[in-house]
This record gives sequence, C-alpha cells and structure tokens, in this order.
Amino acid sequence: MHELSFSHGDIPQMPIETETYLSLYVSGSAYKIVTKRSYHHGTMLLSTELDTLGNVLRPQKENIVTKGVDSVRSPVCNLKRHNSTITHESFTSAVVEQFQAEYGVSSEPCLVSESEDVKNIEFIKQGMAELSTWDWLFGQTPQFTHTLRHTFAWGDVTIRIESKHGLIVNCTLTISNTQLPGDAVASLGAFAERFYQGQKYGFIDDIGDAEEHGLINDQAVSSLAQEVHALVQDKINLHQR
Repeated sequence: MHELSFSHGDIPQMPIETETYLSLYVSGSAYKIVTKRSYHHGTMLLSTELDTLGNVLRPQKENIVTKGVDSVRSPVCNLKRHNSTITHESFTSAVVEQFQAEYGVSSEPCLVSESEDVKNIEFIKQGMAELSTWDWLFGQTPQFTHTLRHTFAWGDVTIRIESKHGLIVNCTLTISNTQLPGDAVASLGAFAERFYQGQKYGFIDDIGDAEEHGLINDQAVSSLAQEVHALVQDKINLHQR
C-alpha cells in the first residue's frame, strides 16, 4: 500500500485524533515474477465508494482457512478528499509527467487501443487465450481448507475439503446426532473421500447415480449421498452463482 500523511486540516470531516498527522493509504501494488515474465498490478483510489470496496474485499465464505499471505488491513481514503478537482485524466497525466521527470524520459507515451488488429497479433492472442484458462485462473490458488456444516433430517454433517492449486486433495465427511447405522455412515464417508478427491474446486461434477457408478452399494444411502452432493455443489461451485 502507498501512504499519504495529511494534516487534519487538509481532510474534511475526519474524526479528531490525538496525533498531529493521520496516515491513510490511497493505493496498492502487487508484483509477481514467473519464469521470464514479470507482472505488476496497481490500484489508486480516486473516487471509489469505500463502503462498497470494503464489502467486496471481505471474504464471503466462512470456515475457510488458507495458507496464502493475508492482506494487511489499513485505513484508506480517496484522493478526492484531498483534491476535489482530481479526475482520472489529470491523475494519469501527472503520473506520466512525474515518470518522465524522474527517469529523464522525453518521448511521449505509446497508447495501445484494444483493436482487432492488436488482438490478432500472435503473441497477444496467445496471452489472451492463456489468461482465460482454468490453469491460469485457478491452478495456482494457495492451499486452503473449507469446512462445511449442515443439519439434515438424518444427522449433522461436517465436510472438510482440502484444496491445493485448485484441486481437491482430500475430503472427509463426519456425521453426528444420527440414527443411521454405522455401515451407512462409513459408506457416506468413503463416498466423499473417493468422489471429490482430484476434482476441481468450484467445478464439482454432477454425481449421477451413485449406486450405479459403484460409489454406494445401498439405494437408501445413495439418496443421502445425493443430498450431501447437492450441498457441496451449492456451497462451492462457482458456475452456479
């Protein structure tokens, strides 16, 4: 995150603080190097609806534990609170001018439009195709564990799904407060472990007939597996949302 320190007199309607300056963040950047490529992502808060931004950035899924690096939450503000006349155009022009001054560049920026001619350049075409693949979008997702809990008419179910690089590497199902016989509970647990392992998280296949596919040996238990599967698909499948 990039920080600005404003005097309280420069920021209208800010709460009174005991310190002379209040540190607020207006931008952030992310970097990544993969083989021969270097990626840079940057943001700048000009006139963003900050309440909406906060809601979007908060995790929407409960009971997810990840091994990724957590973002550091910091107080933010829009640049318009410091300069009410700023626009996207004036900001980008100021960035270009400062870049030219900092690095002694005299040439003008090269503007590239998203025309059909540009998109048909082979290198760009390949890059666009790669960015839409599952491997690019989900295949590098950090390892995480998602725990689902649900009460069915026949018992309380807890499903623990472990995913790494977008694939489910393990799935365990436990049942409590149930009148199901032990072999039915074991059968459902074995079904969850066998069926979900190796599937793409967020893109779980339909189960079809669990009994017919040899996943369950009892028709009554097969119907329970269907209920469990409907829960899993509803909670984690992205294309159903």
